[in-house]
Amino acid sequence: MKTSMILEQHDLEAIEKHGISEEDAAYQLDLFRNPPPYAALDRACLPNDGIRVLDDKEKSDAILHFNYAAAGNRFQKFVPASGAASRMFQSLLWFLHRDETETREEIEQGAASRKEHYPNLLAFMNGIAEFAFAGDLDKALAGELPRLADQFDYKTILGALLNPDALNYAELPKGVIPFHRYDGEARTPIEEHMQEALVHANNADNTCHIHFTVSPAHLPLFEEITERAQNRFRSQHVTFETSFSVQKPETDTIAVDAKNALFRNEDGTPLFRPGGHGALIENLNDMHGDLVFIKNIDNVSPLQLTPQYIEWKRFLAGHLVKLQERVFHYVTQLSGGIENTFLLDEALEFMKSDLSVVPPALENDGAKRRFLLEKLQRPIRVCGMVRSEGNPGGGPFWVTESDGSQSIQIVETAQIDPDDDAQQAVLASATHFNPVDLVCGVRDYLGHPFQLRNYIDPNAVFISRKSKDGRELKALERPGLWNGAMANWNTVFVEVPAETFSPVKKVVDLLSDVHQNQP
Repeated sequence: MKTSMILEQHDLEAIEKHGISEEDAAYQLDLFRNPPPYAALDRACLPNDGIRVLDDKEKSDAILHFNYAAAGNRFQKFVPASGAASRMFQSLLWFLHRDETETREEIEQGAASRKEHYPNLLAFMNGIAEFAFAGDLDKALAGELPRLADQFDYKTILGALLNPDALNYAELPKGVIPFHRYDGEARTPIEEHMQEALVHANNADNTCHIHFTVSPAHLPLFEEITERAQNRFRSQHVTFETSFSVQKPETDTIAVDAKNALFRNEDGTPLFRPGGHGALIENLNDMHGDLVFIKNIDNVSPLQLTPQYIEWKRFLAGHLVKLQERVFHYVTQLSGGIENTFLLDEALEFMKSDLSVVPPALENDGAKRRFLLEKLQRPIRVCGMVRSEGNPGGGPFWVTESDGSQSIQIVETAQIDPDDDAQQAVLASATHFNPVDLVCGVRDYLGHPFQLRNYIDPNAVFISRKSKDGRELKALERPGLWNGAMANWNTVFVEVPAETFSPVKKVVDLLSDVHQNQP
């Protein structure tokens, strides 16, 4: 794609040095001038209409298939963990950087009237001793935490927790912040993810493969924590194969100003920005995995509350293996030249009923065979979906494709036309939410890894408004990892209990019964 914007030779050299091709740069710049169309929602996915509700027999079958795959040492776990915890402490940072200091009574009054940020600070101060990081905070305050909390000296406490010359939690990744406490021992999400992998991603050879995406600056800290956890689990005769990767510079994107001209740094060079979590499809691709669990770093439960979650991870994984066997059977038959009408119709019915793909009009058996081979030879994912309780973010929808076919997709709010009342009504009708609880099959019927970048919808990008050095800019985020980056995968949604979803978006979420080890 060509762009009408003229790039100077030194711009092209800077772009090439960053690992971005001239063609990709041109495509990105044209997206700002000609944004891609919004998603075309047909309807929200509902139980038994795009969201599968597993019955007892399906659960039993899933466990058998899960055990079979574990015996073949097929499982790995992938955890996006590079994001900083700044959003987690957003309310506390707001109070820390204000000039004013308010009394407990004033904070309580603000919380009672639901003023933004006030309820979070009040809950934080009232429950401060219950946080798993309270011991570290008390050390940072030279043992003065109880006295300062009693005096409601939140400025001093927040300074010790968040300032760069103290614990600096706001700039650390969520994965390294203590979330839970066991008999005085604090554990981070990294360690909790390893604990979970121990019971749902442990292969027959007693090896757990777990991969974290990290920021380069924090890699040593991740390595230190995973080594500590490995030592703790060594008595259970399990070997952890932990690996790490960073987001690739070539997945960064170009920014523009309000007039869609190239945004430049003060030295005149183009500004490059991280391309969002969708860029991690490259990291997942480089794993060359087989069956891969994916779950966000902040969605972890204390040890004694994980049995139901572990059971459902096995259900999801086993159901994927069962579907994958059917897919491989049809691809093998069709690739071998077998294409009788009965087989074609059976495979098409499987696509509709089990993979929720409604094909376009197909004129003859040849068209059916071509459609099936093209659609079936793709990565496959099974995604847990929970009942929505006001959670922000993406959800499951039926989407109409350009060829008239329909498929099910995870769609983000930003992908829907805000001025289209009919589309907004479909969005509002959603009953389920994407908790990012996926199991992925990333190898083909011959056992070869798929090239995952071939299954991205490049038009499912996000354009957001930001600022730098006091200047407005427009930023481009690549298609999200579980929506646009996996848009052309075969997808299955399965309803899972809300109890399997316990994220920490705000620091005060750690005060909930779930994270306080209360069943």
